[in-house]
Amino acid sequence: MQALQVLMNEHRTVESVLDSLCMFTQATVENGTDQRDTLARFVELLRMFDELHHMKEEDILFDRMLQNGFPRDNGPLAVMLTDHTTCREVVAALAALADRTEVWTDENRRVLNETATQYTLLLKSHIAKEDNVLYPMSERFLPPSQWTELDRCFDEFEKKWAGDGKLVDFRERVDELRQAWPAEDGPTPAGGCGF
Repeated sequence: MQALQVLMNEHRTVESVLDSLCMFTQATVENGTDQRDTLARFVELLRMFDELHHMKEEDILFDRMLQNGFPRDNGPLAVMLTDHTTCREVVAALAALADRTEVWTDENRRVLNETATQYTLLLKSHIAKEDNVLYPMSERFLPPSQWTELDRCFDEFEKKWAGDGKLVDFRERVDELRQAWPAEDGPTPAGGCGF
């Protein structure tokens, strides 16, 4: 079940990016700065994560679960799909802040803090549900032959991303933002980016 390990490794990566997003947000609020370009970099990275990770789940893992009897409209898959949609909406709100042409005001920074906190808490909660509920459930539910096929599909997906240069770009962006905004005291607390 290499596919699940790939997904969980990606979870650890994005959790560290969320910690960096919180460091950026806190510094921006505390210093009263306007760093729309940096926020735009985070937005680009979060959208790449959505394409790399959430699409792998939706188009491959969740599809196999649906084919094997999991319901789409209620239960764990419905919750995960709703979370994915909400994550995309919150990232769109962050993008709107990054796209502003006017210099950020204190109100913009307040909205940044609120939105980054919302996204961090949402995605970390979502990840916990997948790691601790959905993935173990899928391990018990899907037959072994499905896991061989899932591993193959994941390999093909990643080869396409690697061939397009997207995988290297994604990793470089992760490293760039984690180095620029390192989490000083480890992962952000359960309260998200708030003070």
